[in-house]
Amino acid sequence: MKKNCLVITLLGSMVFLFATVTLVSADSGLFVDSNGHVGINNSAPEATLDVIGNIAWGSTGAQLGMNQGAAIELRGNGVPYIDFSNDAVADYDMRLILTGDSNIGFYGGDFLVGGDIQCVDLTEISDQRFKKDIHQIEGSIEKLMKISGVSYMPVQRIHKGEDVVKEVVQKTRIGLIAQDVEKVFPEAVFTDSEGYKSLSYTRLIAPLIEAVKELNLENQALKAQLDEINAKLSSKSE
Repeated sequence: MKKNCLVITLLGSMVFLFATVTLVSADSGLFVDSNGHVGINNSAPEATLDVIGNIAWGSTGAQLGMNQGAAIELRGNGVPYIDFSNDAVADYDMRLILTGDSNIGFYGGDFLVGGDIQCVDLTEISDQRFKKDIHQIEGSIEKLMKISGVSYMPVQRIHKGEDVVKEVVQKTRIGLIAQDVEKVFPEAVFTDSEGYKSLSYTRLIAPLIEAVKELNLENQALKAQLDEINAKLSSKSE
């Protein structure tokens, strides 16, 4: 198949041929078409850089694979990771790293998801050695009484640039209103740079536990009073 392209030949050192030539039949090499698209092992590049095959670098066997359809494979003899940074000074602002044979670590920022998350188990670091200034929560029942459980239909806003082009109403869910929770448990509510609020439901487990304990103490006190009343009535009947 004939195709006009720019061929760059590697012979010990890099040689650039700034000319348009006719490629008769070759499926491997480095190609640049008239649109400035670069192809590696691809004589018909459709993007700025269009690669067929794996990309390897360094001396540790690091390799980026793109042979499995739309999948991206990052592998090597060391610890594979991807860094994200907004400037050239910091080592990274966020890092996605393989922390074990089957564990992925995400460091340096928040992990934002626009849809549902489904997993087998979810744990949070809660070791006492990472905590200080520990105090027991008080008045949990009174605070919880100021929060209402509600049913609602979430609205997902689809943006194009800064403009909202569509609102999608999803199926009915149950939960809480972040603004209501913030009034009594501000530690469980987060506000982003645009003023939108999110809620950590797991942080409400602690006051719920303390509320149960408060109710248990009240129940024991009422039971003791009832036992005392029953004892007095029993003695009078005798």
